[in-house]
Amino acid sequence: MLRFGPFRYFPIALFRDPRRRLVSGWNDNKHSYGIGSFCNPICSAEMVKKVCKETPDIHAYAAFPGIKHCQTKMLLGEYCSIDINITQAMFDEAKRRIHKLAYVGLTDAFNASVCLFHHTFGGTPEEYMFTTHTRNGKHLQKRKKLQCGIGERVPSSMWKELPVDIEPLDMELYVARVVGSSALVAVCTLRPRGTTAMRAPHACTGTTVHSSRVRAAN
Repeated sequence: MLRFGPFRYFPIALFRDPRRRLVSGWNDNKHSYGIGSFCNPICSAEMVKKVCKETPDIHAYAAFPGIKHCQTKMLLGEYCSIDINITQAMFDEAKRRIHKLAYVGLTDAFNASVCLFHHTFGGTPEEYMFTTHTRNGKHLQKRKKLQCGIGERVPSSMWKELPVDIEPLDMELYVARVVGSSALVAVCTLRPRGTTAMRAPHACTGTTVHSSRVRAAN
């Protein structure tokens, strides 16, 4: 939520290709907000044990109750991994809410999304803003076996091999509502200004705007 002045609030969001999210969650010890190390108030230790022990591969993980439709559920104000039946009316409401967002960025084009944010709202981009903060880094890839139950980590590029219908609702949102219409990302280069490289302000220069495209896996 972005705030301007004492009373004006603007909802903003970054969205991610759902297949990338599944791979990231699997490699991060089957993480999904509400399951595992970030247990929400309604999750149980028994649920954590089940997802660890009963999902031998990423396809089983995706099919585990509550894992699918994370972005759709969060648009509706629910936890990412809550196991609920999403009706057509609920899905229509999620799509409506996307159009009410003041800003939509793409995690898959993070740097460009930072530039687009500043083009939209002003301000000066700083170098630290162009760093994503994730736990699923190279240090995890060095450990092939997952620390949560059974299974082994997969290459981060495996999302390309996952079928689109592995995450049907989130994929429909991502393609039709986020990438296809709402999210125009600025393609830019960074030009540092100032004398101290690590602290110098960065400007998004040479900017063009284009629509992103999602390549569906066969």
